[in-house]
Amino acid sequence: MYDLLFTDQRRLERSHLLAYARQLHLDLEPFEAALDSGRYREIVAEDIEEGKRRGVSGTPTFFVNGQMLVGAQPLEAFTALIEAELARLAQSPAAMDQSRAPPANAATAGPPDAPVQLTVFADFQSPLSAQMAGLLNRLLAAYPTQIHLQFRHYPLPFHHDASLAHEAALAAGEQGQFWAMHDLLFAHANRLQPAQLVAYAQQLQLDVARFQAALEERVFRAQVQQDIAAGKRQEVRGVPTLFVNGARLDGVPSLATLQTLVETAMQQN
Repeated sequence: MYDLLFTDQRRLERSHLLAYARQLHLDLEPFEAALDSGRYREIVAEDIEEGKRRGVSGTPTFFVNGQMLVGAQPLEAFTALIEAELARLAQSPAAMDQSRAPPANAATAGPPDAPVQLTVFADFQSPLSAQMAGLLNRLLAAYPTQIHLQFRHYPLPFHHDASLAHEAALAAGEQGQFWAMHDLLFAHANRLQPAQLVAYAQQLQLDVARFQAALEERVFRAQVQQDIAAGKRQEVRGVPTLFVNGARLDGVPSLATLQTLVETAMQQN
């Protein structure tokens, strides 16, 4: 589809798109339904917002390890930039490792086989998410063996500092400090600029060079996007959104409501 859309940029009306779908032997009913419903509009909007944050004012604009290259550049321009980056990264092997990942359980708390499974979709720049985080901390303290909590990353498009903050939490999780960074980020939700994130890493006595390289190289960006995609599949539209053994709860409830939900779930198990 990508290739077809670029083949003739004058033919991008709805009728053309449906013709391309037929040409590709797609299932037309869900394809047409997706177009009409605007199902993927938010994903496009998120990319536009990220472009604005990075200073993109026209297309094509490329980023090679964070370095901007604007316009239809010749192959030689890319070659020179890539070779310069390879030379730089040769001096910093840690920064070149794109396969790094926090431990699978870095963003979880409590025993995995606990009878109550909580999943929270949250945004580090959201005051409501911060309130929910405080409630969940109290809940974990009250039910240390009965609850397993999984944190899912769901930065909202209009929170411009949130995406990188979520990557910072994962970069801290790589060094075993996800929850400590989680608490710091929520405590300073209006201070999530890159320099401030590095200061939090210093406060937690992380390997700051490794942490900073992860942010600069966007090592954990894909993992944040995977959580966003998972949230969209579950029709998460705002934060916080909590699932208690699969049952959905939007917004910030009272602690008493959460306790009732947990105890009910325990009885059902």
